[in-house]
Amino acid sequence: MKKILALCLLVAVCGSVQANLLPNASFEDWGTDVNGWDMPNGGYGLWTEDWGGLGSTGICTGDAQDGSVSFKLEETSWSAGALTYGLGQLGTTNGLGWYHVGGFVKASGTTPVDATIGIDIFAPDWSAFWWGGGADVVAALNSTEGQAGEWVYVGFDFEVTDPTANYNFRVKTDNGSFLVDNVQLVPEPASMALLGLGSLLALRRRK
Repeated sequence: MKKILALCLLVAVCGSVQANLLPNASFEDWGTDVNGWDMPNGGYGLWTEDWGGLGSTGICTGDAQDGSVSFKLEETSWSAGALTYGLGQLGTTNGLGWYHVGGFVKASGTTPVDATIGIDIFAPDWSAFWWGGGADVVAALNSTEGQAGEWVYVGFDFEVTDPTANYNFRVKTDNGSFLVDNVQLVPEPASMALLGLGSLLALRRRK
């Protein structure tokens, strides 16, 4: 009975550690640093393809995902913008690393409509690094997938060969909205350490 209670206690402790993997505080505040780059607070944070300024719309609340503090792009059909990320925070192995970019897209209006998004990635000199076509359908909302106004997450992974460089993401939306959010996961070695210590203790008691 004591062994069962001890195992239950160990599982409960590990569960509490796991619950802290994604605390609410990991969502960045508006206008603060986001893993090496600053979220714009007013002014212009995005530019259209003809380099016209696209003003930031502030914190997304209400219809955004719960808890997200994000930069939102909501313009007319096929508007495009450039958003620069610094990838210097990436940990790489043998000069290679992987990175994920994504966000939420939703349909506009009160009736179901298509909402598509495409993403292109360019190096600082605007040479193509990852070419997604800009108009490729990554996600779509229609009457069979959801009602207008629902947020759907879209994203993809890509390989980074130079973690010190900046890359420009061009986002295009069709009759929809797109917002970018970043979540910092907390490194979590504690659960495995607790399980290991518990196993060693159990082996020692058996001897």
